[in-house]
Amino acid sequence: MEKIVSTMDRIENFLAVVLISLMCSVTFLQVVTRQVGYPLSWTEELSRFTFIWLIYIGISMAVRQRKHLAVDIVPLLLSDTGKVVLRIIADIISLVFFAVILFYGVQVIRKLMIQPQYSQAMKLNMTYAYLAPYVGSAMAIIRYIFDIIISVQEISGIRKGKEM
Repeated sequence: MEKIVSTMDRIENFLAVVLISLMCSVTFLQVVTRQVGYPLSWTEELSRFTFIWLIYIGISMAVRQRKHLAVDIVPLLLSDTGKVVLRIIADIISLVFFAVILFYGVQVIRKLMIQPQYSQAMKLNMTYAYLAPYVGSAMAIIRYIFDIIISVQEISGIRKGKEM
């Protein structure tokens, strides 16, 4: 399990660095070319697509670091076991949410593969842009499954509060 988590960490970090570097470079290129009077039409579109992918890769990174929005007052009122149980419940709810997104996303992607749409400026198949939320959801599902396993191990005494 730790190998999978470690591999996901490396992939997410690599993708985040590549995507943010690409987005910043393309946006800088767009500003420069507009200033010199020769704007490039594809730069805004590529920047937008990389930003979308960055957001959805960031979802999995936020799950990894347990940085999603949460109410902090309830865990303060609970025992250590209660905190872990609450975390399991929250993880299951989030897991179901992302599973629903992924389930309907597969249907959307199937339709796009049958009747492809293309972006205006780059003529890029929009399937690649539409894949971002579903790839991010799949990665988040994997993270939540591992979080739930670790939390159950904490309750059963197999593991002592080890973070992934």
